[in-house]
Amino acid sequence: MVSSISPRLDFFILGRTLCLVCVITEFFSFLSETLKNGCMVLEFMDKKSAQNRKKPAVFLDRDGVINKATDHIKHISEFEIYPEAFKALKLLKDDFHLIVVTNQSGLSTGLIKQEHYDEIKKFLIESMDAEGITLKAIYECPHHDDNHFCRKPNTGMIEQAVEEHDIDLSRSFMIGDSTRDINMANRLGIPAILVKTGLAGNDKEFPMQPDYVAENILHAAEIVNRLKNKDRT
Repeated sequence: MVSSISPRLDFFILGRTLCLVCVITEFFSFLSETLKNGCMVLEFMDKKSAQNRKKPAVFLDRDGVINKATDHIKHISEFEIYPEAFKALKLLKDDFHLIVVTNQSGLSTGLIKQEHYDEIKKFLIESMDAEGITLKAIYECPHHDDNHFCRKPNTGMIEQAVEEHDIDLSRSFMIGDSTRDINMANRLGIPAILVKTGLAGNDKEFPMQPDYVAENILHAAEIVNRLKNKDRT
């Protein structure tokens, strides 16, 4: 005798099967979305982690900030580092790249000989090294034309430094004594600290908005240390 399954039972089995298929489909859809979101989260975390691995910089003008300023320093005999500059940079050296950005138009006009400039640069680097301070880089703009991309207040020197040294600009600072220095920082959106040494902002060449005013480079370094962990968002 051949047995048969009732139509009602057939529909019951079919319905249970379809429900099971729906559950499995939903499960794999959920799993896929979870993995996708997980990848997005991981990607976001990787980007955040990479940003955190970047080191910020303190960008420093040279004449009038690190050393006593004259109109143009043409020879090493005219170059005198402020005593407080060593203590200032020691406060910053562990948490920041220390990068000098300086206009030196005398190189293009012939007022400063290249070999004399190189001698001063070497002396500055070696003087800092002797105190355990590493200057990550020194950028100089030799051009006299204010339209040149590297001449402050144009931002070329800092943009080059950011690219070459993988700097976190969002956590960086600028210390300068001229309206050119502060105006450049304003253009980049980084905190600008004007020191009262050197020109002390009295050159009046460019509009500027310093975020802080310091007595000298040491006072400026203390301000940076106070602000370095402050959230700027």
